[in-house]
Amino acid sequence: QKKTSNRLQIESLLKCVYDLVQHVRLHTATDIVSSTDTSPSAPPLVLDIGAGKALFTRAVYEALDRKVAVIALDSRRPKKASLKTGDMFYDPDPTMKHENTNNNSSRREGKDEPYTRVVADVRYLAAKTLVPMKTAKNGRVVAITKHLCGGATDGSIMALCKEPLMEYVGACCFAPCCHQKTRKDQYCNIPFLESMGFCRTHIGLRGGVQDTD
Repeated sequence: QKKTSNRLQIESLLKCVYDLVQHVRLHTATDIVSSTDTSPSAPPLVLDIGAGKALFTRAVYEALDRKVAVIALDSRRPKKASLKTGDMFYDPDPTMKHENTNNNSSRREGKDEPYTRVVADVRYLAAKTLVPMKTAKNGRVVAITKHLCGGATDGSIMALCKEPLMEYVGACCFAPCCHQKTRKDQYCNIPFLESMGFCRTHIGLRGGVQDTD
């Protein structure tokens, strides 16, 4: 990221994610629930919903020194870097060894937590999609999003509040975007918003009738 504002934004989000990972780590260490699908010592896992090219996912993975597993979830399949535009995906090259920049002598090579790219829609998850999260049940997943378009943020919230994801997610950090593209029927918990005075039909700033706020 070349723009200072973009870097500051990512750094701010990274701080939020780091704090949530520590919260989940401490919470699950003191409130262990027995399960046949996970072990009491299972570490947290970060799930980036709508990861896209995975710039933020990769930043989280590296900022946590690859000691926390991450999943880049997106409905689009990654493409090869474009020689013409320089467009690229930021998933790490599995053939490249990671160098520990923190000079931690206790860290051993080859012990990175997994980085996984999952091609799926968060609203329609198949059983096989959940395999990378099998050790993160009982609230060990930190779900994150960065600038999901339209109603995707609300769609993600609804997906996390029902099976199968609700038994995995223990914390969230969502940075919404493209609010002007959201339709009322895509909002999460419309009755609550209406009770607070939102979602009423009115004339928008551009002179058209709308029901979003």
